[in-house]
Amino acid sequence: MILDTVAVIGAAYYIFLIAVKMDLSMTFKITKNVWKLSLLSFLSSVIVMVLMLHTLSPTDGKSRSPFILFLATLTSFSSFPVIAQALQELNLITSELGQLAMSSAMVNDIIQWGFLLVSAFLSKEQKPYQLKMMVISVLLIIFCLYVIRPALWRIVERTHEGKPVKEIYIILILLGVLIMASIFDMIGILYHMGPLILGLIMPSGPPLGATLVEKTESIILGFFLPCYFVAIGLKINLAALIDNWRAALLIQSIMFVGELAKLIGSIVVSVSSNLTLKNGFLLGLTLNIKGIIELINFSMWYSKRVIDQAIFTHLVLFVLLNTGFLTPLVGFLCKPHSRLELSTKNHRKRMRTIQTTPSNSEFRILTCLHDEEIVHSIITLLEASNPTLMNPISVYVVHVVELMGRAAPLLLPYKKKINKSNFIDDANTQHIMRAFENYSRNSKGPVTIQPYINIAPYKNMHESICHLAQDNLIPFLIIPFHESQQSVRGSRAATSMRDFNINIQSQAPCTVGILVDKSSKKFMSNKRLSFHVGIIFVGGPDDREALAFGARMSGNRHADVSVTLLRLVLQNKKLGIIANNNNENVRLAFEEEEKERNLDEHVIEEFKLKNLGNACVVCRDVLVDDGIGGLKAIRGLEGDYDLMIAGKRHDNIGALGDEEMLHFLENSELGVIGDMLASTDFCKGMVSVLVMQQSIGTRGKLQAKDAHGFRKPNNLILFMVRPETCNEQSVAEVRIRKGVAVMNNFV
Repeated sequence: MILDTVAVIGAAYYIFLIAVKMDLSMTFKITKNVWKLSLLSFLSSVIVMVLMLHTLSPTDGKSRSPFILFLATLTSFSSFPVIAQALQELNLITSELGQLAMSSAMVNDIIQWGFLLVSAFLSKEQKPYQLKMMVISVLLIIFCLYVIRPALWRIVERTHEGKPVKEIYIILILLGVLIMASIFDMIGILYHMGPLILGLIMPSGPPLGATLVEKTESIILGFFLPCYFVAIGLKINLAALIDNWRAALLIQSIMFVGELAKLIGSIVVSVSSNLTLKNGFLLGLTLNIKGIIELINFSMWYSKRVIDQAIFTHLVLFVLLNTGFLTPLVGFLCKPHSRLELSTKNHRKRMRTIQTTPSNSEFRILTCLHDEEIVHSIITLLEASNPTLMNPISVYVVHVVELMGRAAPLLLPYKKKINKSNFIDDANTQHIMRAFENYSRNSKGPVTIQPYINIAPYKNMHESICHLAQDNLIPFLIIPFHESQQSVRGSRAATSMRDFNINIQSQAPCTVGILVDKSSKKFMSNKRLSFHVGIIFVGGPDDREALAFGARMSGNRHADVSVTLLRLVLQNKKLGIIANNNNENVRLAFEEEEKERNLDEHVIEEFKLKNLGNACVVCRDVLVDDGIGGLKAIRGLEGDYDLMIAGKRHDNIGALGDEEMLHFLENSELGVIGDMLASTDFCKGMVSVLVMQQSIGTRGKLQAKDAHGFRKPNNLILFMVRPETCNEQSVAEVRIRKGVAVMNNFV
């Protein structure tokens, strides 16, 4: 009895936790295709299961019809919490497949709980008692909506930003869960309905919903739910499967055919909605996943003696087989970062860069912000980007918020009235958007702001950002450096932000710039917007993107910004030795190196010609002997500039040894030069840095790239020589019969 009591309490609190994370306002935004997918896939499974159960079920009599309808209906639904939890474990919660599956499951859940409520009324044979139950239920719902819900919003309003919710409020709400469950159980309705209604009226997200989830989720999932699973395990009888294996096989077959019908229905609706057959198949598999909600329903049937122990055992076994097979299958077939492909238009937009964006068209920039601290630096950088009538700037401002107290992630345009109805009323978001709107009105050039809010787990947050950049053809994405936020958000959040930045760099379909805000008084000054920008150019696609952005800053003789191009030129550089040109891979690699050098020379000459006579632009060549000398030359620039722009990778020249030094960098996502500029030792922390990386997808495929975008060497040869015999001539005379020898200096 103690175990059963703990199990019931655990089920009640778990239902409450699920309801807190749900957002009913999302159902009003669900498209017709999602409603069609949800209803038709559900109906196809119900019809097939009812026909098969009615024909093949061994039970007879009038009692057979209600049971058949109940079993077919409840096993055909897709539970939102089960689908959301499975997608989160598979790292698919922010993917388009995950969003579509969760929207469809939410429609199913609303219908399912309504069906359970109606069935509870109809299960009572006495009509006066049915009327009494209905009246009391309606009064309770009205009380929750017009008394409890305003009180909960009052708690949210009284909680100051950044302050925790008072413990007394949390205790009262958790006690209210048990009270609501007891009241609904006393009047003869399912006790799950009380916690469900209380959770649905709860403001989700921070501060109240997030606090409830944070304080209760661990004990509910770690203690109460395992007790519930143990209680279910004690009720099953595996011997019944052996004694009557024909009936067991029959029930499992019927359930399998029902899921197959749902899968076919999902495929048909998906293909009719211009999705590919593969995506329709994956969607159908996802909607068929079962879990804790089905076990709660089956356990409730067994406790009310609607089903016997044998059927209960069959149903629990079905859920176990379903979960153990479908969840890993979906994870194996679906790639976490793949997008849904249209069957009629299987077309991927090409990668976009700053270089390929016409100078006389709108320049679109996407920037992600975690809080207000980086806002002024981003605005200053935007103003330095030189918005003009011929080249206006459109800024997509996304406030990224960690998913807390919600089940489904969100990415939607930020509008205060709409977002308040979605329980999104974050003062931090309002301050950020208000600052950018004020800048848009007071900017010297035309700047339009497109505000967004993105609520997602940090490990998946980059997916929706990359999709937004791809859908809107954005060539430049700006993200803040994680260490700039550490003092405000803490070390745990800073680590998550760093992972977010690395994921953005590896998957963004455009150029990515990491802004290292070192609180430079010159760069952040309100008194003047004029500042000096230094561009460090070594060579390669990333440096060419940095130069292209610098060219926009200096365009149209922008008097407020002075730009200095610092080109590091390696003296007597030995790029490679080709001993045998018969090797195709060697020839292609050498041609790629030549192509990169020609592109570098072209953009340098174009930049110089464009800025002839421009007093605000200076071009300097800095001669260095090797990579170490190049780093020393960069360090000699301390204090001369307010903003330094550099590329992340320089592997096409090999002068700075990016591949070798990668493992010794404190922040490998910034590259060798960026890591040095971002260090607190450089310029005593008084210069801001912008590290550019061209999309990895635009690079050539002649050599494999690692996680940071650097080329992986096919062979590494280490020469160990005695100090007295080590000289430049002896090392340069090394020959390799087949291949390219790239000489790197080591100490």
